[in-house]
Amino acid sequence: MKRSIILFLLATISFSCVKEDFFGLSSFGNIKSILVSNQASNATINNSELSVEIEIPAGVDLSAISIQKLELSSFAKADKMVGDILDLNTPQTIVVTAEDGSTNTWTIKAFIASATPQLDNWELDLWYKTSSEYYEPGESAANTIWGTGNKGTQILNKLATIPEDLGNGNLAAKMITLDNGLLGSTFGAPIAAGSIFTGVFNPDNIDPTNPEAAIDLVRHSQADP
Repeated sequence: MKRSIILFLLATISFSCVKEDFFGLSSFGNIKSILVSNQASNATINNSELSVEIEIPAGVDLSAISIQKLELSSFAKADKMVGDILDLNTPQTIVVTAEDGSTNTWTIKAFIASATPQLDNWELDLWYKTSSEYYEPGESAANTIWGTGNKGTQILNKLATIPEDLGNGNLAAKMITLDNGLLGSTFGAPIAAGSIFTGVFNPDNIDPTNPEAAIDLVRHSQADP
């Protein structure tokens, strides 16, 4: 009986060791996001076809497009990196090597933007819930060009820019002027006004004497106002 117990324990330990160590190597070699100079809108990434389409405004020299951001699958590597130049007059390739050594050859194509381009989510029909349980305009935090001042007011449990349901699946941004109460007045911000912009609100730069200090505006195409 004692011998049987010992053998059972040895078998259990051996099985556990194999299971713990047998993770394998990742075979994922995807481009998760890419940003290049003069890009007019978010790139369209097709994982099944290993292709990326990038909108570039008219008049831009396509032979000198630089990679500004390149996010890959975990543990993957690419034969291009941030700062490299792409000649998008013709389709270019980026070879992504997964952790297990397998390779995926991605095709990068450019197309010319409309003379009157629209910003992504310009209708403001898409809103996502943040980790603080309030809504911001965009598909997700990682895929939006829009920002609001809500990060600065939600610490007071107040939101000055909120989604407004217009019916039939149509949303809009409702911007409100709020009384921040005694606490807000103490910090030199007695009121908060709704705002929406293309860029990012950085709460670390909040300055009651200069409301614009916390806003990092981003120009998304040469045609943007």
